Amino acid sequence: MIHFKTKFHSFFYIILLLVCSFVSSCGGSKTLLEEQVININKKQTQDNISFFFTTMSAMTVNVFYEEEAKPYAGSSESGLETWSLTEANLKKVFGIREQEMKLTVPKELEDMTKLEIESKDNWSSAEIVELSSTLLHKDKVIEEKVGFFTIIFLNGYFRDGDDQENQNVIAVSLNGTNVIGVFKPVIENMADGKDRLGRFVEQSTIIHEMGHALGLVNNGVGLTSPHHDEEHGAHCSNEDCVMYWQNEGRANLISFVQKVLIDGNTTLFGDECLEDFKSH
Repeated sequence: MIHFKTKFHSFFYIILLLVCSFVSSCGGSKTLLEEQVININKKQTQDNISFFFTTMSAMTVNVFYEEEAKPYAGSSESGLETWSLTEANLKKVFGIREQEMKLTVPKELEDMTKLEIESKDNWSSAEIVELSSTLLHKDKVIEEKVGFFTIIFLNGYFRDGDDQENQNVIAVSLNGTNVIGVFKPVIENMADGKDRLGRFVEQSTIIHEMGHALGLVNNGVGLTSPHHDEEHGAHCSNEDCVMYWQNEGRANLISFVQKVLIDGNTTLFGDECLEDFKSH
């Protein structure tokens, strides 16, 4: 069984102050920052989920980025490792299942890969899949029981099925590929230049998208309680859960951070989603 303990309390406290300042200074209602789950291959999604929870003995998170879309890495000013939040939540998912699994998550920018590609203003899901196909497992020895996540940070926006650029989409989960595309300009706009806030936005987004790729909510992993918010797709009805549909938006971020502070828990998945993982 995996055990992982760390203290993020002061980190969240500083973020909370920044969020309060950011929200109050803008005034009025905020445009929801969206994320999208795109089903590239439904059967492959099911196969991937089955592999994650039955066959896999190790998982590696691969991170790629454009030069102008560097992910937050290393430690914050308070000394806490940014990517430890993603690591902690993945360990919680598999630990609650008592599933023995070696997890590798890059912590420093030097452990991630800079992309040498032509810059684009926007990206379609098909283009992200095509890009990922040139990156997946490149120069890596493939082991039979090792699972992968590929996270690509792009210096552009999402282009939807109607060929329209959408500057509100913060990330896409490309189900059937284990690929997550993150649109850095949206994160930067949301953080408004505030480093600590940007770190939390980025990490919570990654955890949210990994939740989708791992089968939440009712997206391959079955429900153990009625918490699927069907009106908003594969999202949770629990406002305290990172899978709640509005927890990727400006207006709800402050409330979400406050609740994290109160219980002092770095696990961003709600109890209902964790129980789904445990019982799958």
